[in-house]
Formats: sequence, C-alpha cells, structure tokens
Amino acid sequence: MSRMKKTTKRTRGESSVEPPPWNHPLARYFASNEDLVYYEMRLAGRKEIPPRYLDPNLLVTQNFDHLREILEYQGIMNFVQIRDKYYPDLVAIVYSTLMIEVNEENESDFSLVFKLGKDEYELGCSELAIIWGLPNQGCLFEGGKTPIGDWGYSKENAMGIFNLTQVSGHATVCDEDLIIMWAMVNNIKINWSYFIVQHMIRLKKKETSGGLGYLCLWTRIFNRVGIDLTNEKVKHVPSQSCIDIRLLRKMGRSRRSRNSRSTSTSSRTSRSFHEGFNASPSKD
Repeated sequence: MSRMKKTTKRTRGESSVEPPPWNHPLARYFASNEDLVYYEMRLAGRKEIPPRYLDPNLLVTQNFDHLREILEYQGIMNFVQIRDKYYPDLVAIVYSTLMIEVNEENESDFSLVFKLGKDEYELGCSELAIIWGLPNQGCLFEGGKTPIGDWGYSKENAMGIFNLTQVSGHATVCDEDLIIMWAMVNNIKINWSYFIVQHMIRLKKKETSGGLGYLCLWTRIFNRVGIDLTNEKVKHVPSQSCIDIRLLRKMGRSRRSRNSRSTSTSSRTSRSFHEGFNASPSKD
C-alpha cells in the first residue's frame, strides 16, 4: 500500500542558477532562466485540449445501465462529471516544470512535482486521488506501453469490442484506447491517478503543436496547494462541452424510441453502442 504523503511546498535555497531577466513579464513564475527558456520554446502558445464532462442523466435516458455500472466500478462516476473553471496560461507554465517521482521499490507510490516561482510543490499519489476524487488503487497502466500485470489483453478481441460498440467515428483507434476499453468492460480496475500523471508527462514532451489537457484537474491542484489565482486568466467550461443527449443526437447516435420503425444506420449504430456496453462483463 502506498504511504500517505502530505502536500509539500519546498523553497529552494541560494544557488548559482541563473535567474530569469528581472524585466521579463513572466519572471515571477520561474526560478531559473533555463526553465523560462524551456517554457518559451516548448510550452508557450500550446493549444488547450477542451475539457469534457458527462451529464449523468444521459446514462438514464439512453438506458446505458451497464456503462453506469462500469464507471461506478472504476470509481470515476464523479470524476467524469468535473466541470471546474481553469487557468490555461498558468497550466502551460507548470507543465514546463512538471516531473514525476516514482518509488523504485513500489511503482504505485509516486508523486507529482512542479515548480512555480521559487517554490516547488509535491503531491503524493494518495493526495492526488483525494483531490481528483479517484480511488487510490488499481492496475498500473502507462499509455503507449503494455499493461503492467496479467490483464489477458488481446488486441484482436479488443478490436472486436471497438467494432461492436462503435464509440468513435474514426476508422482507426489507438492501442491506448483499446487497452482502456478492454480493462473497463472486463472489470479490471485502473489506477487512474497514475495513468493521468503519466499522460501529463507525455503531453509535456509532445511536439509544440500538441495540446495540453487536464485543465480542470490542475485547478484542483492549485487550490489544494494554495496558489493565488486572483490575477490569472480564467476560463469556464462551456455547456457545449457536455457529453449529453444533444451531443449524441448531433453525432447521430442517440437511441430512438421503441416505436420507431426506422432502420437507419444511426439507429443501428446507437443500438450496437448500447448492446456493447451492456454485454455481460467478466467478474472479479
């Protein structure tokens, strides 16, 4: 079991590190010119990955009973409904100094570390789970890599699930999505905090054209560690970002009434989506 780590704010002492130019508009956010240069070269101007959130009424109106069971089993029902305001410019700044520290003897014991100004913040895995409303347990899965442990994962079977549920309009689906789908429909709990932090690191290292995500989750971190957000640029998640019946209708995937005689493609697609997620899952 991972040990509980308190949030720490570590002020660094005097060093020979070259500070950023005093007259630079972002100087107060960085302790070194090196960090500032990295931000300007790699993170400044990066696009946002728009936050999405789920309307839980969708699961009722569309009779997605088993999808609701899956979300509850994974412990992410409240998580997928997060709709906080966010601070895009500040998020890009902290991404530039983001690190993950992992206990070599226990990989599930990890910390998220980032710098802001002269202070360094560390949040342990247990505290991140509390902040984000996630369970601090589950299998470790780092996107782009084979799952840790025996998941019984089969890409062919996972592709079968994907084709059945029709969860995307894309012709192809990445291995990461397939593995997550496989785990969720087979009742394999994922350590979501670990997955998210590892994904954050990957987003940081992407090409400058890549977007930055988890914006609302960063708001919760900022509030937890006591960062003053008064003068920071703030945005609100628009209602258009909600995954609800309107979105399904726009995609042509909402379930038609039982009295409908239509056999259109959209009707068949929505039916297969429903049946796929309501297929009997494997038990623990």
